[in-house]
Amino acid sequence: MDKTSSQSQKHPIPGRKYRVVYDKAGCIGVGACEAAAPLFWKLQEDGKATFVPKEAKKSETAEELIIDGKDFKVNLEAAEVCPVQVIKIFDEETGEQIFP
Repeated sequence: MDKTSSQSQKHPIPGRKYRVVYDKAGCIGVGACEAAAPLFWKLQEDGKATFVPKEAKKSETAEELIIDGKDFKVNLEAAEVCPVQVIKIFDEETGEQIFP
């Protein structure tokens, strides 16, 4: 793994964008993502989480949001605490999967 890849897994690269991809169909409704990042995640009445930001792309089974580096850590925390790992984070520039 090169230096940029290992750095991006722990800390955002300044000016970089990240894509958060959420497999809504696989969500079991624990709500850990909402607890970790309430400005980005909330549980709906159906027991599934959803992105809070309006710019998120949503379908019945999946959601996607492009975030700035400043929002990377909180979304990484949400992904890390998800017990079924349905939240994935990608480097938007390189396509590299950062988590999991």
